[in-house]
Amino acid sequence: MENEKNNVRAHLFINYASEDYQLAEWLTLKLTNEGYAVWCDKFKLLGGESYPLDIDDAIRNQTFKVLSLLSHHSLKKPNPMKERELAIKLGNERHEEFLIPLRVDNLSSTDLDWRTTDITFIDFHKSWSDGLKQLLKKLESIDAPKPLSNGKEISAQIFLDNQIINKV
Repeated sequence: MENEKNNVRAHLFINYASEDYQLAEWLTLKLTNEGYAVWCDKFKLLGGESYPLDIDDAIRNQTFKVLSLLSHHSLKKPNPMKERELAIKLGNERHEEFLIPLRVDNLSSTDLDWRTTDITFIDFHKSWSDGLKQLLKKLESIDAPKPLSNGKEISAQIFLDNQIINKV
């Protein structure tokens, strides 16, 4: 992707449980379309890689913000929990807001661990479209890098490739 090598921490990393993949995929396409470089494991891992090492490197070295899809599923699965915990620890070390929680289902703040409850989430539960609008507003307010001048073409190609694969 364009400019990825120049912007070391220019990605938005999507942290999610496999049950929430449809929203993760939709969000990846929408954010890419807006010009953001998005790291989502289903798009970045080709097969054969050591995914824990790739994910760890992506979060530590390539990511500007971690977008954590919070759902009842993601609170119980070890990998999303580890990724979220790493993001919180890195944010504390760097003295920056590194994790942006996105509420996927009807979680209440009492369902969350004590470290995550301190961070205000963006609600995708009622409407993905409204959640995306709020997230884009948040990303603009923090001047999130938009390294992709061809994001619309990339997201269209990903969408078309997925449609072809799904029809086979």
